[in-house]
Amino acid sequence: MKTSLRKSAGHIAFTRVDLLMVIACLGLLAALFLPALTKAREEARKVECSSNLQYVGLGFQDYGYEHNGRLMPPISGVNPQGMEMGYDETLNPFLARLGLRAKQRKLFICPSQKRTSYPRLPGYGMNAYCGNVDLTSMPGSFRGVLLAETRGPDGTGSHLADPQNHSPGELDDARHNGCANYLFADGHVFGWRPADAVDYGWWDASQTPANFLPYHD
Repeated sequence: MKTSLRKSAGHIAFTRVDLLMVIACLGLLAALFLPALTKAREEARKVECSSNLQYVGLGFQDYGYEHNGRLMPPISGVNPQGMEMGYDETLNPFLARLGLRAKQRKLFICPSQKRTSYPRLPGYGMNAYCGNVDLTSMPGSFRGVLLAETRGPDGTGSHLADPQNHSPGELDDARHNGCANYLFADGHVFGWRPADAVDYGWWDASQTPANFLPYHD
């Protein structure tokens, strides 16, 4: 009987060691693959962000059709709650008319945007140089920046996008694995790395830059 107990106890001790080894191996594998999984998840968020911007671009087009091609200002006043009324609130009814009512608020929030317990500012700021601009008067080849990913004073976003990174329009140009999405006036969305997003010619609506080599995956 004593011999049987010793064997049983030894078997239990071996099983525990074996279990610890398995756990250690799993931990090592997780450490190796976690960065790749994190990057893949961020790439998925980048695609969702790009989709958001394309839908918002449709809202801008619809707004332009009803206003002779002229855009709204990035910030158009203060709402009853005392918060800035931005281009996003102006576009809401146009997005709803396009059948996006259920999504319209989420369209302005980047899935990689900083979370807070308070209502967030849009993750996309409108080009500060495009406010009240008449798109029909621009050169035909102009495809300037309309919206860019931004971080405001609280880090969550901003209604305004300023290429010179003046508050509150600071660009969040590395939100998606070192790059950010931009919506252009012709409806296209591109991903830019910080070093490629410094050409102010693509921000000033009065200019028509000759060379444009966007980064995109």
